[in-house]
Amino acid sequence: MTYPQPVLSADAEEAPQVSAQWPGEAGTWQTVAMMRNMARESSLHPWIRDRAAQVTAHCERDTRCQCLALYGYVKNVLPYVKDPEGVEALHHPVTWIERRLREGKPVYGDCDDASMYLAALLRAIGHRPRFRVLGREDRLHHVSVVCHNIFLDTTVQPGVQYPQPKRALQVPV
Repeated sequence: MTYPQPVLSADAEEAPQVSAQWPGEAGTWQTVAMMRNMARESSLHPWIRDRAAQVTAHCERDTRCQCLALYGYVKNVLPYVKDPEGVEALHHPVTWIERRLREGKPVYGDCDDASMYLAALLRAIGHRPRFRVLGREDRLHHVSVVCHNIFLDTTVQPGVQYPQPKRALQVPV
């Protein structure tokens, strides 16, 4: 099966998808649904599959090694940059993150971008990651990835969990 290369105008390459058009928790779930779809779609792309295989080549069949290797890779190549106030921008794992990495251009993202990219890489080599959506009582506001019960949050050190949230939900990718 062959996959077409992404075809984008110059403007489309730089423009992330914007979510959270619905207010409150409905907007959060709209965003999580978009993230899930982008991660699943991206996991089938040869660029993502190749990157996942390259990063985990030393792990053989060790699932913990694979999860941590991909986590470390994403944490290393995707510096954290917060979205503009009041905007939830989603940078597509293939057409923005991976493409820019391959072209040697700067790349960045926030917790949802890193989580989508990491989930796509994990799915590409057969894992079944979950998004872990965290928040306070009034709203959900942070996302990370769980793979084989290993918490992979690119905003903290490996295995460390985000400070105890008031709410935490897991969504299969």
